[in-house]
Amino acid sequence: MQFDTFENLLFSLVSVSWKHSFLDVYRCIERLFSISFWQEFYQNLGIKDSLINFSANIENYTDWRPKEKEAINKLIDSQPEYAINLLKEIKNDLDGNSEGNLGEFIYKIRNSIVHFRPATEPISIDDKNWDKLIRACLLVIEYCYNQYKDEFNDNCQNQVVIERSRDNLQD
Repeated sequence: MQFDTFENLLFSLVSVSWKHSFLDVYRCIERLFSISFWQEFYQNLGIKDSLINFSANIENYTDWRPKEKEAINKLIDSQPEYAINLLKEIKNDLDGNSEGNLGEFIYKIRNSIVHFRPATEPISIDDKNWDKLIRACLLVIEYCYNQYKDEFNDNCQNQVVIERSRDNLQD
């Protein structure tokens, strides 16, 4: 797991509020948006560079990234049943039904915290559902980071080589 992801999870653990804990966990999911969005296209092109670098290059060179709502829906739809069921429980408790896009539901909660606009309604979540929501998001993180572990490991190894090269140049 990358250091920045580990750092976000650590901040989530020591947070004094549920919403800030959730936001740090959400950032780990957000890290996956472009990777999961571009995976099929990347594989079809047969590119030799890593999927992470490919995703970063698309964003850096074209200034384009997937819309968050679409990306999170695609990501959440591919999750194991136990994570989906937990998210449905929370959605049912808060919205009165478990139908609809679960990714959009998570995104709506995120937006209710980070945006302070008149059109953005705050969402009231009790301790039980905060706990479930964060647990469900952690299940998503565990599943996805295991799914992409080779990508992350390759990218981390490349970063170490780059950093060592920089250190050698400075000596």
